[in-house]
Amino acid sequence: EKFFIFHIWFVDLLIGLPHVHHDDIDRRLLEERLEFSVADLTVKSANRQALEAFWSFAERISYLPENIDLGEERQAPTPPYNFITPSKLPIDLRIYDNQLLERSLSVINQLRQEVHDNWFEDFKNNLYIDLKRAGKPNDEIKDIICARGLREYAKRLFEAMRDSEDLHAINPTIAEALIQEATFSLAVTESKADLCDSWLAHKVTTEAQLQRDHPILWGIFRWRKQQLAKIKEAFMQEHRFDVHKSVIKKCNELGLRQHGYFVKRDLLFLTERESRIRAELIKTSVSPDNRFEFKVLCKMMRHWKVYRQDAIFPHHRERVDGILLLGRRPSEVAVEDALGPGCQCNSNLKKPEYFVTKHREFKSSTRYAFWRWHTFFIATWVLLLQSSQLFLYTIPFRSPISFTALCQKEPIQLSADVDQKTGYLYYTDEKKCQTLHSRLSQLWTSARAAANSSRRPSNLRRACIFFSASFLSLFLILLMPILCLLLSTLSIGFGLVALPLIPLLSLVFHLFCAVLYDFYKPATYPNGALPIIEAFIWHLGIRCILQFVTALLCGLVLYPIVTLIGIVFGIVRWCLRSLWDTMIFHLCLRPCLRIPTNDNYILKRRAGPGLSPMHFYKARLADVCAILESQLETIEVDEWRAQMDEIAREPIRAYNSLAESLAWLSLSPVEKGIFSQLRGLTKAWLEEILQNARQRKEELHPKFPRCQATRLKLSANELQKFIIIGATQTQRFYQTRILPRLQLLNKNPEEWWSRRGLRTDDYSGLCMRLMKTILGEQFLTSLKETDTVFPLHVRQKAIVSRFAQVIPPTPFITRRFPTAIEPASHEKTEKFHETKLERNQSTRTGTKASSLPSIPRQNGAIENMSESSKHMSYPLMRVQGDYQNGGYNLEVQPSIDVDLDKSDLDSSSGISKRQTVILASAKRQTENTSGSVRDIQIEAEDDISMGSLVFIHVELPLFPLSTFVPKILQEAAAVKHNKYVLNLF
Repeated sequence: EKFFIFHIWFVDLLIGLPHVHHDDIDRRLLEERLEFSVADLTVKSANRQALEAFWSFAERISYLPENIDLGEERQAPTPPYNFITPSKLPIDLRIYDNQLLERSLSVINQLRQEVHDNWFEDFKNNLYIDLKRAGKPNDEIKDIICARGLREYAKRLFEAMRDSEDLHAINPTIAEALIQEATFSLAVTESKADLCDSWLAHKVTTEAQLQRDHPILWGIFRWRKQQLAKIKEAFMQEHRFDVHKSVIKKCNELGLRQHGYFVKRDLLFLTERESRIRAELIKTSVSPDNRFEFKVLCKMMRHWKVYRQDAIFPHHRERVDGILLLGRRPSEVAVEDALGPGCQCNSNLKKPEYFVTKHREFKSSTRYAFWRWHTFFIATWVLLLQSSQLFLYTIPFRSPISFTALCQKEPIQLSADVDQKTGYLYYTDEKKCQTLHSRLSQLWTSARAAANSSRRPSNLRRACIFFSASFLSLFLILLMPILCLLLSTLSIGFGLVALPLIPLLSLVFHLFCAVLYDFYKPATYPNGALPIIEAFIWHLGIRCILQFVTALLCGLVLYPIVTLIGIVFGIVRWCLRSLWDTMIFHLCLRPCLRIPTNDNYILKRRAGPGLSPMHFYKARLADVCAILESQLETIEVDEWRAQMDEIAREPIRAYNSLAESLAWLSLSPVEKGIFSQLRGLTKAWLEEILQNARQRKEELHPKFPRCQATRLKLSANELQKFIIIGATQTQRFYQTRILPRLQLLNKNPEEWWSRRGLRTDDYSGLCMRLMKTILGEQFLTSLKETDTVFPLHVRQKAIVSRFAQVIPPTPFITRRFPTAIEPASHEKTEKFHETKLERNQSTRTGTKASSLPSIPRQNGAIENMSESSKHMSYPLMRVQGDYQNGGYNLEVQPSIDVDLDKSDLDSSSGISKRQTVILASAKRQTENTSGSVRDIQIEAEDDISMGSLVFIHVELPLFPLSTFVPKILQEAAAVKHNKYVLNLF
């Protein structure tokens, strides 16, 4: 391969190989593709006149210049959007109307936000339970929930669009056209996703096969990348029509006949016409990488070319005869003489323009082989023309020292231009060359004018002037002929000698360029300096010979020696290291060293309980309840401190109010006196309150390090219990110990909840947030069978003992939160609270602080419970004697939302990331046709495993508006936006 590259470089440097590229084949092929898709469409008889008017306007505009002002005629007539295929299939293209589409999208944007809310949570929970019973893994369940959720979202949105009065007011049938376009976009996206999944599966299989067949080459990244690129190209080439076939099948199933027609036409073009048209375009659209232009200024006016340019079509030029006016000016000649008898200019828009070309162009390019020699001959010919014009024409015949300067009377005219009105050539006074006769005439004319310029000319002055003129005339007469004859003859001689000399010099120059610098370097070559050295030294010497020899030496000599040295060094090092480790362990570490309880600057634990990702501490439910109680009391301490601060500042406020009331007597508090003592006592009280609050918070903080707290977990059964008991415990603590203090402080409870990023009375959320703050987010996941568990021992067991009797001794059964809940009656609520109060009083311990107060009655709140409050409040519980059926039998069990983001602002917003805890259910409530709720027992083999607690985060995005917009309009809008951005910068 390297030698082949050298051969290509050398041959290209010697003769010049073709360097070409193909211009816009894909763009032209796309134009042919779009034209073929709509080639068979025809309009109805009623729309034929509108189509003809549109094309007439387009044809008329194409003949006018781009900068012309059309005024009111700039607005094009509306084209028809309804067509018919040869098989009488109606084609509706109204969605390509930008104004109609924009009005419709504004309505759809409002509809998609209205349809998005208040249904996905229940849909997600129900679908998760069904899929979990079917044995689906969590990753697959998440994908299925996303797909089915979007499908249900689209279904609801399409129904809302059909029923929308705003869309019906825009156009009665535009909703169905937009729905079909969105359905088609979703079908295309799904087909592309299927092809992508197929490729990923094929890629995994192929990578495994390559790794098995070529284990050594697999470690080379470049080889692996090349092989995967070839495999991907072959796979895409083999399955290039799968998306079309899948979309056609889906269109037939969904009844999208219009879109199916266009996809079939596109597939027909790709299978039958694309290869043939591409081959033709490759032959006809070849462009060279480099173009070389040589210009030679023509000194002889017979080689000048006059062109007439059409004002309507600026690119259209017509060559006319060049006529040189000698005796008359162009203004004296009629316009018709230049334009001919058949051409008339009646309008300013049709007035032609004339221009003259005073040079000749010679072009060469890298399109064909031997382009270097072709360029060499053109460059040599250009040098010959320039030298011949200079030495054989300009100097001998058109210069002040030429033969013409001796013979011609008038000055030699050197410049001419073309008249824009007539197209005639005429001499200008910009450049003139004086002859001998004209110089003498000008000299004596100046002398006579100088002699007669004064009013009283003296004879002496006239004599001096005429003597000077005579001397100069004699000098010109004697010197000019000799100079003109000598220099013109020498110029002709140089011109004749240059004819054979210039090709030789050009050949030598081009040979030196091949060695030093390539002026005709192709665009694909990065470097132009020292091309022959690069070809022989770099490509042949280094990349071919030296690299080959180095590879042989390294592979046969160097690498085996290095490998042998590495093996010997590794064996010796392993033996010495093993001997050293054994001696140190038995002589020093084993009798003296102890395992540290924590990390320090000397030792750091690398493994053990709490350090491995599979090692955890298993806590009891009572331990976690005690931790929750401490966190709740920490919140109470903050409110207590605020309350005590208000009490401590009350005397100061009273004294200040008294001073303000006596201000009209010009009285003010004295710095040294009762006010100073009161202010000092208040400051001391505030410091004491702050110190007591800090001391109490330190006592309430769990005495274990952060590394152990992040390894603390519960079993699945106990975690389910804690979610219920923790919510109940949080509610009781809030209503008995926090809410009264808020009322004393005149604080709004709703603001208190919102400041924590929670909804009002969201006890479950507050409980989970407190536990997540102190123990970490991993606490919300249960222990697995594969985890290594160590029991958590509490030193002060008296703290935890008071929670032991409020914990149910056996597991309880949870239920799913139903979509519709019958509101509880007043009698049932009172009976529930009375029974609950009696049971709590019977299990209450001796101290008052160890008992949890019962839930206060909320008759009106339960009856007037809104749908949102049902989902956020903790589940109601009913009691059966002696903890029958596991002690707790929940009437309902909602899905509890736990905020993952620690930011209160993000968690309080509606678009924050949330994680839904989906609990297993042993019973399911369904609503019959009469509206009553009944319980259905589910078989044990269909139940979700109680040993797993699943956390799934699924958000339903808004339905994309781009699905209603055709792809062509999207690309046009993107191009327009890019142009606008470029104009800004």
